[in-house]
Amino acid sequence: MAMAWVNRPKVREILSQLGGDSRPVTHQILDDLPPGNTLDHLRSVLVAAGALPERDERLVKLGPPQPSPGHTRASGECCTGTRPGITCGGSGSAWAQVAPLTCNA
Repeated sequence: MAMAWVNRPKVREILSQLGGDSRPVTHQILDDLPPGNTLDHLRSVLVAAGALPERDERLVKLGPPQPSPGHTRASGECCTGTRPGITCGGSGSAWAQVAPLTCNA
């Protein structure tokens, strides 16, 4: 069964690209390849085998954290009306636990 999967054209193309790259396989290397079910499956196999560390793919697919209302990137992602050092806003987003925004201004 596994050999049949490896012989599929999309799988062979991805493995060929990875094999032609001298760098070790990382999540970033895989992220640079065209997305798709084949790549997702290969990534999950590499994670299950311990070749790649686990990561929350759902958060990665969400993209980088976006500021909540009251935050602006131009002002260093600070909260409106808070004191410096206060972590603020965004508690409803999945990114709030991963990348909370702290006002340093």
